[in-house]
Amino acid sequence: LSMLFAGLAGGFASPRIMTVLQATGYLEEETAERAPLSDAAKERTFKRLLETLQFILDIMGTDDSLSSPSAQAKPTSSGPYHVSRGGLGWAAATRVRFLHARVRQRLMQGKDADAFSATCGIPINQEDLMATLGSFCVAPLWSLQRLGIPLSAQEREDFVALWRHVGFYMGIEPRILRRCFRDYKAAERFYFCVSSHHFLAMKSGRDLTGPALPLLYSAANRAPVPLSFATNCAVTRFLLGDSLANALFLPRTSPKQRIRLTFVLAALAAPSILFDCYWRSGWKQEAENCLR
Repeated sequence: LSMLFAGLAGGFASPRIMTVLQATGYLEEETAERAPLSDAAKERTFKRLLETLQFILDIMGTDDSLSSPSAQAKPTSSGPYHVSRGGLGWAAATRVRFLHARVRQRLMQGKDADAFSATCGIPINQEDLMATLGSFCVAPLWSLQRLGIPLSAQEREDFVALWRHVGFYMGIEPRILRRCFRDYKAAERFYFCVSSHHFLAMKSGRDLTGPALPLLYSAANRAPVPLSFATNCAVTRFLLGDSLANALFLPRTSPKQRIRLTFVLAALAAPSILFDCYWRSGWKQEAENCLR
């Protein structure tokens, strides 16, 4: 949920990211005029959201999810080694890298390639990849802190180390990763800096609203947490702050919604707090096994 409301929805306040998404029609089809979201478009956007969720689950599902085929190679009776498929996380990160390469090629060879390059530079470049990586590893940690869910220093460092590994498979230069994502403080500092560059003031206009609203609308009233569209917008505004929320054209939260939001946020934070505080021996390991 923190990834949806902060990492994904918040990332769409970046004109550069939004331009790539609109040019490719990945989250919503590009149209001359913005019309109400149809049921088919809603399902299509939700499918893209599920693909991102599956990517995260593949990355974080098991201890060896990021192992490469070479790391899993083993001797066989017919030969010295056989090539393994690698972990699910490695395969997912590699697929995303190929997808980025295909999108980059398509945009650079398109009819508007010169105009696109003059506006946004090379699409999905190293800076864009680093900003995306930050939205996956820094923004969720900020969201958890905003929700009042405590994390230890070691948990923060481990989370950043995991996504630093993912960044390597996604094609980010190792020397950049070692400098900007060597630990949580460095990752946080980098994300602050890149945000000042990516999240520039946006021009007003309906054509620049981006896919954040359709994304939140498509996720409304869905399992496992069936929140309404208004509640989704209120939670997103709470996590992002008014500046980014206004840039995304999110509706303002009414006093009645603020009261409801208090209970919603408490319900979202309760499982994690109970997870850490429940006294029974072996409970934590049992809960982790159930989540896998």
